[in-house]
Amino acid sequence: MALLDVADLWAVVEAPTGEAPAVRGVSFALAHGRTLGIVGESGCGKTLTALAIMGLLPRGVHGRGRIGFAGVDLLTQPEDTLCRLRGQRLAMIFQEPMTALNPLHPVGRQVAEPLRIHRGMGQAAAYAQALRLLTEVGLDQSARRMSQFPHELSGGQRQRVMIAMALICGPDLLIADEPTTALDVTVQAHILDLVRALVDERGMALLLISHDLGVVAETVAEVAVMYRGRIVERGPVTAVLGQPAHPYTQGLMQALPRLDARRGERHRVVPGAVPPLGPPEPGCAFAARCALAEPACRTSDPPMAPAGPDHTAACIHIAAARGAWRP
Repeated sequence: MALLDVADLWAVVEAPTGEAPAVRGVSFALAHGRTLGIVGESGCGKTLTALAIMGLLPRGVHGRGRIGFAGVDLLTQPEDTLCRLRGQRLAMIFQEPMTALNPLHPVGRQVAEPLRIHRGMGQAAAYAQALRLLTEVGLDQSARRMSQFPHELSGGQRQRVMIAMALICGPDLLIADEPTTALDVTVQAHILDLVRALVDERGMALLLISHDLGVVAETVAEVAVMYRGRIVERGPVTAVLGQPAHPYTQGLMQALPRLDARRGERHRVVPGAVPPLGPPEPGCAFAARCALAEPACRTSDPPMAPAGPDHTAACIHIAAARGAWRP
C-alpha cells in the first residue's frame, strides 16, 4: 500500500483575469522506502505540488483532487490534524532558508521544538538530540550555534539547520525542495548521503525537488518531469535521464554543461521560456517550444503513453523524439 497517493491534484490560483491552474491533474504514488524526484524549470508547479501535500498552499491558491497519506485525504483534513502530522510524520525542507527560520528564536530551540511538541520530550533531552543532529548535518561549531539566531548564520549554515529541523522526528515522508542549493559540493554530498541512509534505515519515503539533474540522478530511483503544472514524463531515473522520451526532457538534458564541449561551441538551451501563469490553452503545453510540434499538438492534450518498462511520456511523437535524440 502506498504511503502517499496523489490523484488528479490541481492547484488553482485566483487571478484578476480568472482562475489559472498552476498544477494540473498531477498523479503519483510513493511507498515507504521509495524515492521520487520532481524536475522542471522554475514556474512549472513543483513547489506548489509540495506545498499542497503539506497543506501549506499560499492564500489565493486552492487545491482539489486527492492527497492520500496513510489512509486519509490531506486536502479534507482540518488544520489541527495537519499540525499534528507536520513535523512528525510529514516534513519539508523549504527552498529558502533565509526566510523559513523564525528570526526571534535561537536555532537550537527551533530544531528541538518538534521533539517537545510531538514527542513530549523534556528540554534537556530535546536539546541534546538537536545538537547531535546539527553535528551530523555538518554544522560547524554546532554547540555554539545552538544559542545563535538565524541572522548570525550564513545561508549554508541556515540550510543545515532547516535540514536538521525536518529530520529531527524521523518523518515517514520527507519532502526536500532544493535541499542543497546553498551548500558547497562536499557538504552537499554529505547531506545527500545522510538522507539516503535515513531512507534505507527508517523506510522513509523521499520526494526530492531539484533543478540539479545530477543530484536527482544520484539520489532517487524514480523521476517525474513537470512542465506548466503537468507531469509530462515519468519513470526510472536511469530511463528518463538516460533515454528521455519527451522533447522537453531532452531539452533539459541537452542544456546541461558538457566537459567535452569544443572551444567556441554554443551552449544548447531549451528555446523560449515557460509562459506566464494563465488560463489553460488547448493542446500540448510544450507545443510552442517544441521542434516536433504539428497542428494536432496544438488542439489536443496528449495523454501519458508507454515509452518503456514503467516509463511513460505525454507526447504523440515518442518514437520520433527518440529517433532525434542525441545527448
